[in-house]
Amino acid sequence: MENEKTSEKSIFQVDTFEILKILNSSRRVIIRFLIVFLILGVLVAFLLPKEYSSSSVFVSQISSSKKLGKKISGIANLIGVNVGDSGNDVILPMQYPLIVESTPFKKQILESKIPIKEEDSLVSVSHYLTEIRKPGVLSYVKGYTIGLPGKIIGLFKNSEVEESVERQDSTEYYLNFNEKQQLNYLYSNFSVNINDVDGYIEIKTTFPEAKASARLANNIQNLLQEFIIEYNIKKARQELEYISERFEEAENDYFSKRATLANYKDRNVNVISNLAQNRLEQLQTEYSLSSNIYSQLAGELETAKLNVKKDTPVFTIIKPATIPIEPSSPQKLLILIQFILVGFLLGALYILFRHFYPAIKNKITK
Repeated sequence: MENEKTSEKSIFQVDTFEILKILNSSRRVIIRFLIVFLILGVLVAFLLPKEYSSSSVFVSQISSSKKLGKKISGIANLIGVNVGDSGNDVILPMQYPLIVESTPFKKQILESKIPIKEEDSLVSVSHYLTEIRKPGVLSYVKGYTIGLPGKIIGLFKNSEVEESVERQDSTEYYLNFNEKQQLNYLYSNFSVNINDVDGYIEIKTTFPEAKASARLANNIQNLLQEFIIEYNIKKARQELEYISERFEEAENDYFSKRATLANYKDRNVNVISNLAQNRLEQLQTEYSLSSNIYSQLAGELETAKLNVKKDTPVFTIIKPATIPIEPSSPQKLLILIQFILVGFLLGALYILFRHFYPAIKNKITK
């Protein structure tokens, strides 16, 4: 009975000093694990392709009155008070990630141009990812080990659905399988971060080529700003288009009425009959009404133009994207340290398992 208690204690109540003694006695095993994982770490560190990171920071200067108006309007609606639509058509920075995830935005990123070393002219991101980019050795290994089930499923994927969708007039909002694969890589290598406290937006990109990384950051920044501007001035632009059409109609009518009146006066200079006088008064009335409408719409047109300019957000670039000089990855020293730690832990676990497994097995089989 006493021997069983001693054996149980030796297995399940081993102190740190005893563990260190066990590991020290089998240090050659640990050294072997360390050597193996050190070699693996060196291979991984030198086989991983180089990648370059670039970032840009800008501020969206939407008028504070609109921001405040939108917030107050939202709070007032909760308590049943209608304060109008002030600021409701303004997209705020915390909503920018929704734009980045939209299909039209994704398609425009793939169509944007970047510089590549082997090419004399700019190429599209989609063309680079499909025809030029060469995945590293580890990417092939990963693709045919961890990613093998996905490749097998892709072979049996029904392409008829994609073909039927492509035949429809919906290419602007449709992503095919190849585009999705490209975007999976692209979106894992760039981010849009919103700093609500300081009020700035940071775009960070990582790409196999330095110049392409900086250009891609600029492309994403410009596309995001274009989408924001288009959304914020959409209502004002629609009003401007409507007023412009009405103004053009009123202008044509005004000049037509003025020409008719002048022509009638020239043809009836010496005519003093009542019928002619009535016709003259009628033409003058129509001309005056047309002139008033024309003048009113001219003022509204200028106001609409000012509203478009007023609603257009202004972006201030604090930190433009620059071409990185040194690669951001792989961090070879960090990879080696990680592999060494993993090798040590696995070696230690192997030694402890081999040391205590017989006693544990005897304990279980009793």
